[in-house]
Amino acid sequence: YVGAVEFARLQTIPAFQKSLAKVREELNDKNNLLSKEDHPKLNY
Repeated sequence: YVGAVEFARLQTIPAFQKSLAKVREELNDKNNLLSKEDHPKLNY
């Protein structure tokens, strides 16, 4: 778990920004796949 202050500090590091962007991208891809496949059992 990362505190808000540490997180804000990490966001100033370019390498961290890059990895964060990559994670967000991957999450978006997964969400897009899930929404395309329409799973009624999954609650968002």
